[in-house]
Amino acid sequence: MAQALDDLRKWRDNPHHKIILSVDLGKRRDHTAFSISETKPEPRKNKRQGNIYVMTVTVRDLQQLPLNTDYTGVAQRVHDVFWDDRLWLRDSASGKSVGPTLLVDAGGVGDAVADDLAKDLGVPFIRYRLVRGTAQENKHSRFDYTVPRTIMFQQLYAAFQSDRIRIPRHLKHTKTLLAELRGLQVERNEETGYIRVVHRENEHDDLAICVAATNWWANRKQKGTRRLRLINDERTAMRLMGYDPGFIAKHTGGASRK
Repeated sequence: MAQALDDLRKWRDNPHHKIILSVDLGKRRDHTAFSISETKPEPRKNKRQGNIYVMTVTVRDLQQLPLNTDYTGVAQRVHDVFWDDRLWLRDSASGKSVGPTLLVDAGGVGDAVADDLAKDLGVPFIRYRLVRGTAQENKHSRFDYTVPRTIMFQQLYAAFQSDRIRIPRHLKHTKTLLAELRGLQVERNEETGYIRVVHRENEHDDLAICVAATNWWANRKQKGTRRLRLINDERTAMRLMGYDPGFIAKHTGGASRK
């Protein structure tokens, strides 16, 4: 595991400070991959010197398992990483240990593999499936979601645009991740200003999905987020940073939202 994990702060002063372990279960011709990221709110000043908070994602480790690794081996690897002491924070108020949040893309291999993983791990986790279309996410239960692929990558694109994603260059698979991210295609509708972000067909995107899922989950509106401004799109990012409405309209292909 990467040396950067040793630098994680063991104490957290904000309930939104989390460690997220994001896993993309590989199919026959794809790697099983996972990312370990630290997510936390960061104070910023907009152009009017107003205070805003945005969620940042710092990637701490990236892993790809060898092709054709059986799911028993995958489950054991995820188990070992999840229970690694370096991924557990300690709440500064209560003193209780706080485990990482586990996200699993169960779409490619199905719920049966995810069910086996849950039994091996011994704790519940968030499973999601990427779907087509541009609708919003669908929550089926506390731990089960479907998310439009376009929406997830659109949110990732907005996060990069507003400097909320940090990827250390020294990590072993940083080059692979950056290559996958360069494979993203940004399609803009000139009439509506709507941005659609997709991945090129027949190319690997497992690490990109891990990071995109981390950003999606970190920016979901949850209980206690009233004072935390969550930025999910490019227009919102520019508006909160204090850009003029005309400038936003010019650079996003449509009228800005007030």
